[in-house]
Amino acid sequence: MSKSEFVRLQGFIESQLGIKTPVNKLTMLETRLNKRLNALGMSNFGDYLKFSFSNCHEGEKELQILIDLVSTHKTDFFRDPSHFDFLYDRVLPDFFRRKNSASLNMWSAACSTGEEAYTMAMIAAKYFRLHDIPLYRCQIMATDISIPSLQKARAAIYPSEAVTPIDKNLSSRFLLKSKKGEAVYRIVPELRQRVYLSLFNLITGDYRKIQPMDVIFCRNVLIYFNKENKDAVIEKLLSVLKPKGYLFIGPSEGMLPKGLPIKNVSSTVYQYDP
Repeated sequence: MSKSEFVRLQGFIESQLGIKTPVNKLTMLETRLNKRLNALGMSNFGDYLKFSFSNCHEGEKELQILIDLVSTHKTDFFRDPSHFDFLYDRVLPDFFRRKNSASLNMWSAACSTGEEAYTMAMIAAKYFRLHDIPLYRCQIMATDISIPSLQKARAAIYPSEAVTPIDKNLSSRFLLKSKKGEAVYRIVPELRQRVYLSLFNLITGDYRKIQPMDVIFCRNVLIYFNKENKDAVIEKLLSVLKPKGYLFIGPSEGMLPKGLPIKNVSSTVYQYDP
């Protein structure tokens, strides 16, 4: 890949996805994209970029594949478990104390293959059942920029090693083991019905179309953004967060911009207080 080709690709990735792409990522990009060149029968990156940015239907499809290749899809059930403890112990009681008859709206931003969103659903279902609250009063929007990841999240089928972080009480209630003898599990319909999956780009998406949220999980994605994009996304997330709502970010994502109307209520958990 020539320097000019890398710069063009770098500009697209940073402007459209917010992902920092320094020069030391060049080899990684070449390795990932070489598979696409081979699949398309192309011999050089110049032809590949020309095709991908051609504005034709096939080029647009290839851009979506490119987005999936350069994105990170690492996720787990109950990743950073202290966040889900806080959700159960503090956030849900606080919400129903303040809004006894309201519905709870949560957003799993950058949900990848769905583990985070379904973990949120499990925690909500556990709390709702204990307090005799109907689960239809919970809605979880789960979004990502990767179509293949969303397809996996929609199927909600996970191998046995992926579900090991789920404790036995929850797994017995919310997981269905394959009847075909395979070591795979599917999230029960009760939870799948509460999670609404859709394509959304945190950098370029239209936040005006998002309903006001009580809780937003945007974890382990901001770390890939440059400071400008990170700050912009945080402000956009707050624009759809209800007063007294909660924002969860990843433990490695650093400090939030100063001067925002938020207060730190737990490790990397913030409450919107305009």
